[in-house]
Formats: sequence, structure tokens, C-alpha cells
Amino acid sequence: MATSALILDDDESFQKLLSISMGAHGWVTYGARRISEARRILARHVVDVALIDGLLPDGSGLDFVAELGREPGGPVIVFLSAFSAFHDTATYAWLKENHGIHLIRRKPVVVDELIRQVEEALRVHGGGAAAGVRDRPKTGPTRLGEAVARLRRECLSRSGETAQVLAREITRLRSPRQREAAAKNARFVAHKMKGSAGTFGFADLAQNIEQLEELLGRVADQPAALEPELSVALDSAMEAILRAVTRLLAAEAESEPTPSAAPAVLPPQTLSKPDRPAAKILLVGADPSLAARVTEVARHSFVHTALAASVEEAMDPALHANVDAALIVIDEGTLAAALGLARFLRMLPGRRHLGLAFMLRSATPSLWLAALDGNATLILAEPFAADELGDGVRRLIALPSRPEARLLLVARMEPSGSLRQLLEDEGLRVFACADPADSVAELERVRPDIVLSDLFLPQRAGLDVCRLVRSHPEFRELPVLLLVPRGADEVLGPAFRAGASDYLSMPLVAEEVVARVWLHLERGAMDREANLLDALTGLLTRSAFTRAGRGTLADSRRRGGDCAVAMIEIDGIEGIMLQHGPQVADHILAVAGRLLAMKTRLGDLCCRWGQASFTIAFADASAARATEVLERIRAELEGLVFRGAGGEPVSASFRGVVVVAGADTQTVEELTAVARERLDLAMRSTGAGVTAAR
Repeated sequence: MATSALILDDDESFQKLLSISMGAHGWVTYGARRISEARRILARHVVDVALIDGLLPDGSGLDFVAELGREPGGPVIVFLSAFSAFHDTATYAWLKENHGIHLIRRKPVVVDELIRQVEEALRVHGGGAAAGVRDRPKTGPTRLGEAVARLRRECLSRSGETAQVLAREITRLRSPRQREAAAKNARFVAHKMKGSAGTFGFADLAQNIEQLEELLGRVADQPAALEPELSVALDSAMEAILRAVTRLLAAEAESEPTPSAAPAVLPPQTLSKPDRPAAKILLVGADPSLAARVTEVARHSFVHTALAASVEEAMDPALHANVDAALIVIDEGTLAAALGLARFLRMLPGRRHLGLAFMLRSATPSLWLAALDGNATLILAEPFAADELGDGVRRLIALPSRPEARLLLVARMEPSGSLRQLLEDEGLRVFACADPADSVAELERVRPDIVLSDLFLPQRAGLDVCRLVRSHPEFRELPVLLLVPRGADEVLGPAFRAGASDYLSMPLVAEEVVARVWLHLERGAMDREANLLDALTGLLTRSAFTRAGRGTLADSRRRGGDCAVAMIEIDGIEGIMLQHGPQVADHILAVAGRLLAMKTRLGDLCCRWGQASFTIAFADASAARATEVLERIRAELEGLVFRGAGGEPVSASFRGVVVVAGADTQTVEELTAVARERLDLAMRSTGAGVTAAR
């Protein structure tokens, strides 16, 4: 009869590793991540050995050991802990005498050695159960090695995410109100991460985490204040962890070029090339840790990253990679070279207004002034928080590039020739209109990024242009600049009340025209970016989706293809919210949004339409293709297990419909209305799934 073991440990990677390794030695194992789960297992099964972690989400491992000790003839108890306090001689003896623990091991452990010691403890203390230890069938070393290698990769992959959690908690330590909770959370996360890293052989990473854990202990002892020296030490330790994780991930990528074992939602052949090239950012002078962080946040914004370790290395990608923005890390030693690179980038054809960010390694006044003199679009100072990096990447890409910025000029044609030439020389696409009465039609046709209007026009005043723009629901945020004769100050008050954003005095000064126009273009782009995305999911808002969807629909028709619009709704989100809490429901919605964004093409549009509903516009896709994609995403979502407040498993799925533009659905608004109507019908039926209809 096979010997059996309960493995109670909330570190999933370690639990799987120990279970697989013990299984290879003929053991039957039962895994539990919480004390409550362990109780349910022991109510159904008698086990010979219980391996119990010291720190668990719903209680202390020692308390559970005491609970087991009250049962006569209980299992052999192996106590595991990463805390050094449990392993001095006096404490070891006290635990064995007073808690009935047969073996105490400190994490990280060598798994084969741990199994050997567990079997020895079972022979000594297990009575009749010890007979089952001998001559058990073994699993072949090849299969065991493959399983361990897979778990090692999973652990390393999670280490990157856990390091980001740690970094966020370290940032929260700066807030006096959050310091105590942040220190507690960070110590718990670091403690678990250290045990996993050491067990899977990442010794340097485990050592770095242990140093951070010691520093966090000092914070917990004195939560009222965070001394500057301790703050610097925490940042240094966190940086060392991020560097170690980055090195390990890079080494893993080199040794394992094939995709990970996790199934992709879309097979490679369905990932078609997007209709437009992805944006690209040039990152110069970043260390591996910062490079990995920027690359990750850029990836989530569908932005490629070109890396250059130095200014010299940056010249080649600057000339040949067709970058859309640049982030340059500067310090006192690299300042002159970085400013020279910035000037070089903006001297390239079509790059005069290239989005450019300087990332300061130290926020000294001299570096700030130098960055300002270098005409930086954005200045970031270390430490670079994740949300700050994400916002910086999105802001740089959101800036209008020269070939795409559209300007509507409403002015008399006679004096506007030189002005139009000046604007076109700046790379703007200029559309002219002489009559304000035609401006609304031109707005809808051109869809400009900015309007430039003469104040005094033959038929009606330029103030009417401001009023027309502000009264149009789609263009009311559009920048409007008025051309005003110099000295006509009395008209400025009425102009601003009519909705003017700014004015230019005539006769015009070329440098002022260019500076003011680009200032408002950049501000408008940033304002639009701020209102484009849903805060929880990162997807487009409903209004942004509707605006962008019109262009997607028009482009698909122009190419003779279909435009499929899908609407999905997460099943039972209100019930999940009531039963498990709003945080669990929000987590499910955020994950669903991320799946949609990551598993659709760059040319597709993803939107959070309602509380639990999402809309996707598939460019140049048939109903069958769109349905296939959604079914794959649904299968992946159903394969995930979310956790409620008490650790209970929570599952999620969705139902959806796909409609394709036809004779009776010509606009995005009509398509979404039809999709909503059919989705409501689908929600009344039973079973999850995606249906399609033209």
C-alpha cells in the first residue's frame, strides 16, 4: 500500500514541485494551500506524513500542527519555514517536544534531500506505515526532469510579477498612512518569494530577497518614520531583485527559444499582420532592469521597444528603425552625449517634433535645466514607478506625428497662401475653407486635430466658427485658434467666451505660429489620451470606441472587406460581486479586458461597453473568424481560477454575439445596437458561448 502525504503550502510552485518529486518516489500526495482545505482533505483521507508550511494565508502552521497533535495516531509531522528563528538549537528542541514535530526543515530546501529525510522520519516514527517506503515504483528521470524544468520556468515567470508587486509595496512605504500595511504585505510577499527562489535554484535572487526582508523588518519595528538611509537601502535592495529577475528571465529566454507551455489563445497562423505598423520607442542608456520594465509597459500599449545601451549604439536604430519616440537615460556623465543625440534625432527628416523623454538618474537642478534646454517633451526622475513609465510611454506615442496631424484653416483665401505654406512646411496636412457656413461639413469630412480661423471673414465672424465647433458634440474639445489683428484687444474677451482656445496676432510671426499650433496639438493629444481608456480594464471607453470604430468600418469597406462587431458579457458578475465582493468581480473584469487586448490584433478595437460587457471591432474579419477568436478567449478565461476573499475558487465565462455590417447596419452605432439586442436574447438562454449572424 502506497504511503501518502499532505502538503500544506500556499506556494503553488513549491507544492507542485514537491508533489511531482514525491510522486516520482512512489508517494500519493494531496495538496492544500490553506488550513481549511487541509482539514477537508484529512476528513476524507488518512495520510502518513503532513508537510506544513509555517506561514499560511488563513493562520499559523504551528497552530495547525497543535491541532493535529490532539489526534491520536496522527501523521508524522514535517514543519517547513523560511524564518531563521525556528532553526536555532533551543527553539528546534522546544518545537519537537511541545508540538510533536518530527522533522523541521528551513526553506529553501533541496527537494531530493527533503524527501530522503521525510522517508527516514517515517521509518523512525511512522510505525507500520514505514513499510510502504520500501521498494516503491519510481518515475523515469526524463519525465521527472521535464516536469521540474516546467515548474522552474513557471516559478521564474511568476517571480517577475511578484517583483513588481514588491516594488509597488516599497513605493507605498513612503506614505505614513500606508507604511505599516505596506511593510506587512511586502514582508509576506518577500518571504514566500525567497523560499520559492531558493528551492528552484535561484540562489542569488533568494539572497537579494533575504536582504530586502531584513530591511522590511526594520521598517516594521519602527513604522512611525522611514529614515533616509533605510529608504535608500530599500530602493537598492529592490533594484538588486529586479536586476536578478531580469538576468534570469533573459537567460531563460536564450535557453528556451520555444513558446512556454501555456496554450496561446490564438494559434500562430491566425495572428495576421496588423493593417498599420506598431509604434516604436527608442530606449537609450537603460540598465537591464529598467529596460525590462519599459519593454513590459510598452508591450501592454502595443508599442515595440528598440534598445541601445549607449548613445553610440543608438545611432543605427535612430537612422534605420523609424522610431516614433525616444526615451534617453541621462546622468552627469552622459549629459553632453545625450543632448547631442536629442539634437541629432530631431534633425532627421520628419522628426522635428519627435516625442522625446529624458529619464534622470538623479533629479539635480543642473540635470533638470539641461533636460529643459534639450527641449524634452517629458522629464521623468528616478525612481521610475510603473504607472509613471506607462503614462510616459502612452503620452509620447499619443503626440501627433507630423504626417498625421490635420489642420482646418477657415480664412479668406487671398492672405492665407503664405500661412498655408508655412504650416505644410511643418508637415501638417492643411485643409482650407473660406466660408464659415461650410465649416461643420468640413469638420465631419476632414476630422481635424486643430482649427485655425480668421476672426474677420466676409460673410460671418470667426466667433461663429468657435460657436459652431463648441456646439458639435464630437468636436467640442477641439483646439480653435483665432487670427486677430494686432491691437484689437477688445475682441479677445468675446472670443474666449465664444470658445476660442488661443489667438495669434496679425501680422503673423512664423515662429509664434508654429510654436502655438504644436503646443495645442500636443495638449489636445494628451487630453484625448486621458479620456480614451477605461480605468479598470485599460480598454477604450464607449465614446472613444465609437469614434475610432467609424474609421475602422470605413477602412474595411474601402478595402472590400467585412467589419465584424462583437459584444460579450461576463456571466453572473453581479452574483460574484454579492457573494465574493467587488474586488473579486473587478479582478475578473480586469483580466478579461487584458485577455481581449492581448489576444486580438493591433488593428482591432476593444472597448469596455458597460459594467460587465465588452465590445470588439474586428477589422477585415468575417463573422466566422471573429467567432473563432472569441471562443478561444472564452476557453482561456474559463481555464483560469480566481480566488474569493476566503480562498474559495471562483470561475468566469462569458456569452457573446458577432454581427457583420450589412444592408440594414451601416454605422458603428447601428452595429452595436443590433449586437446589444442579440446579446440580451443570448443572455436569457442557457450555456455560455458565442453566436454569429449577419
